[in-house]
Amino acid sequence: MDSILNFFVRQKKLALVFTVSVIAIGLLALSSIQRDQFPAVDFEVMSISTAYPGASPEDVEQNVTNLIEDELSNISGIEKFVSVSREGRSSITVTLSQDVSDIDTLKQDIRNAVNR
Repeated sequence: MDSILNFFVRQKKLALVFTVSVIAIGLLALSSIQRDQFPAVDFEVMSISTAYPGASPEDVEQNVTNLIEDELSNISGIEKFVSVSREGRSSITVTLSQDVSDIDTLKQDIRNAVNR
């Protein structure tokens, strides 16, 4: 490593040419990178939020969260789901399996299950 550094210290013009070349190649590569203002991103996670105004966390869990969890447990393609019940609301995070071929259909099945 020291020999390479010593070489470039002694050959200042060559070091300058090398540095300019690396910068030029970097700028060319930067200009060829595809950029989208709004790229299409598909996450394998869905979030379900519900409101039950005035209800205790136990009531939310029994009357809302557990019912949705029961429906979700019947859907194949869900890797796991985690729920939190709080006063007047609940939140369920659903992680979809990565080996599902049709994510859109699975997401629609989850929406239908929540709406039941």
